[in-house]
Amino acid sequence: MGATGLWFRQEWRLRRTSLVALLVLIAFATTFVTTAVAGARRGATAVDRLLERTEPATVLVLLNQGAFDWDPVRSMPGVAAVSAFAVTGLAVEGLGNHPEVDPTEIGGFPFVDDQAMNTIEHPVVLRGRLADPARADEVVVTQNFVDYFGKGVGDTVTLHLYAAEQLDSFDDGTPTGPTVDATIVGIVRSPWFSDHADMPAGAVQPSAGLYEQYPDNVVGTAGVVNVNAMVRLDDGAAGLDRFEREFGQRFHVENADFEDLAAEADHIRDVTSFESRALLLLALAAAIASIVFLGIAISRYCAALFADLDVLRSLGATPAQIRTLVALPPVVAAAGGALVSVAASFALSTRFPIGTAAPIEPSPGASFDSVVFLVPVVAVPILVVLACAMSLRNPRDGAEAAGQVSPVETMTSSWPVTVGMGTRFALDGRSTRSSPSARPALLAAAIGIVGVVGALTFAHGVADATDGYGRFGQNYELGVFVGAGGEDYIDAAAASSALTADPDVDGVLDTSTEAARSPAGSLSLYTYGAVGDPIDVVVTDGRLPRTASEIALAPSSAASEDVAVGDTIDVSGTLGSRTLTVTGIAFVPGGPHNSYAEGGWVRPEAFAELFDAFRFHFLLASTTPDVDPQVVIDRLASAGIDAFPGPILPVTERAELAELRTVPLLLAGFVTLLGVGAVGHALASTARRRRHDLAMLRALGMRPRDCGAIVYVQAAVIAVVALAVGIPLGLVVGRAVWRSVALDTPIEFVAPRNWPTIVTTGLLVLGLATLLALRPSRRLASMSLAEELRSE
Repeated sequence: MGATGLWFRQEWRLRRTSLVALLVLIAFATTFVTTAVAGARRGATAVDRLLERTEPATVLVLLNQGAFDWDPVRSMPGVAAVSAFAVTGLAVEGLGNHPEVDPTEIGGFPFVDDQAMNTIEHPVVLRGRLADPARADEVVVTQNFVDYFGKGVGDTVTLHLYAAEQLDSFDDGTPTGPTVDATIVGIVRSPWFSDHADMPAGAVQPSAGLYEQYPDNVVGTAGVVNVNAMVRLDDGAAGLDRFEREFGQRFHVENADFEDLAAEADHIRDVTSFESRALLLLALAAAIASIVFLGIAISRYCAALFADLDVLRSLGATPAQIRTLVALPPVVAAAGGALVSVAASFALSTRFPIGTAAPIEPSPGASFDSVVFLVPVVAVPILVVLACAMSLRNPRDGAEAAGQVSPVETMTSSWPVTVGMGTRFALDGRSTRSSPSARPALLAAAIGIVGVVGALTFAHGVADATDGYGRFGQNYELGVFVGAGGEDYIDAAAASSALTADPDVDGVLDTSTEAARSPAGSLSLYTYGAVGDPIDVVVTDGRLPRTASEIALAPSSAASEDVAVGDTIDVSGTLGSRTLTVTGIAFVPGGPHNSYAEGGWVRPEAFAELFDAFRFHFLLASTTPDVDPQVVIDRLASAGIDAFPGPILPVTERAELAELRTVPLLLAGFVTLLGVGAVGHALASTARRRRHDLAMLRALGMRPRDCGAIVYVQAAVIAVVALAVGIPLGLVVGRAVWRSVALDTPIEFVAPRNWPTIVTTGLLVLGLATLLALRPSRRLASMSLAEELRSE
């Protein structure tokens, strides 16, 4: 050990720069891989960890009626907790100059009891504390609110309430009621009190004390403000069907709408799982690239050091002892790099999870994942030992020693020497003392192109889907709210005539909606009543209904009902029940009580047979291409018609999909790095290991530029073969992944066809191969012929 220690100190003095560089490279690579893996694990479990800590609501009961007594619901079997809230709003003021934010959309629905944040949806408090339910001047906020407005615990906001007369007359304009200066006392997070991709400005949740002190400004005085509730069941989602049946039997509410919050949690879990898988693929690609690059560096170091220490054989050192001395410095550097990566990964854990999981992480900040962070401390030195052992193993002479001729040599034997040798160097799979196998470089290049093309194809599909709302079936640019609760607030016929007469409107749909009962629960039905030219409806299978006995279901509803085109479904409303034939699968307008993928279309006559009144009544209109919908909205406003830009409600899935673009592009970057490194090393190896062979050809009359051109041919052949294999596979992989995501979301699937990007990728690959060949080619063209032959 004394002699080994003396030798290591001497080696450190001579090669400390290269050893430090190796340590830094190992630390960087290990940190990246472990951070990505730990982030993936953390993101995949964020939903479940949040659910475990917050006593989440199981179902949202939407009655859309005022003056309902929720106390009997609390006494129902299987009900653990209930919290009711008023479907009204308030304006949050005192936030500075943010004209892009509607102050009436930041405030959460006021609760009319003190159960929320207590026995149900008990949130994680990120900072501060929960609001006092007896005080109207305390609020809690979400993290996005803090990030967006720069206001946190201890700051104040102004709550501007509606006047009772406004609530009684459904006036949702600017509030004219009292104001309350409220203090932010906490930043909270739960499935209900959380940020979403379509909520960049976050939310402000008032205390239950607001209703206690200002009841008329929360629910009005006419009993018309809807009071709905969130319910937590003892059995969770398993008790939902029984709860819905018993609720209908006890309270005789035929059109109650039940929103399965557990299903929403499942959807978020699916999104975070996809993001986690993408991070794991990114980590895998980074690990492969790191093994390739670090293996090259370690191989070069060991080869140089082995040559220096070979003289020790004359002093009695065994080959095993020499190999041990050669491997010792890289292993020490690996152990140091792995330890550095532990600290670096822990520091970077504050940046994770990412994407959809970030706003639902119950414990944001640093997190020490011992399973992930500590494994490299053992695994990395072992991998370095293996790399040293492989680099010191004598290469086999295989086919050359046996005098065999490879198929590539046979194919290229009659070609020009420059083209033939370049092709052989690119495609030959033999590994000899003077020539390593070209297959790893070719495989790495093909994998890189598959990754790049696949990622770009997937990214194109995401960009196409998130460019607007059409892929989500929301093919209308503006709407008019006509009425609610069976009562129209405006003249629907006059508004319809104004829309159809507008020169920039090319389709109008007059639709009413109400919740029906079906075997799987509540089902929001929309009437398909075209006014002139109808708006487009995205039908993924079959067709829209044409008679009163037919229905087209949205994809998620068809799945939950377990029906397909041609099957029948029993639905019931306030006037009775009907059996309808499913004629198609089609997206519906995303409304107050349904998403775009939940519900169904029926004919107006079928709707009239099921219900005695509508819940909501809308006019939806599509505009001609390249027309700003705001122009039409302003024109309608001058005619006294208040229109809003579509869709009716934000499509959360659109923002979720947009967040999926980053990780695949990062993955493309790393597989590109893998391919570039492998091809660059293969070309450099050709220039280094084939110098003597090419010097012999130079002696026989080959010109220097022809000698250098061999490397260009090698690079071009690798690029062309990799493109021929990688582009088709990349398109297949990218489209398959995008199709899976599109069907799971769900959205209308359109195969990505981004041919300009594919062509550009091909040209860039050829150009990059040429650049990689530049330096090795110059080295071969400028080598000293006499010196090279004399060294042999």
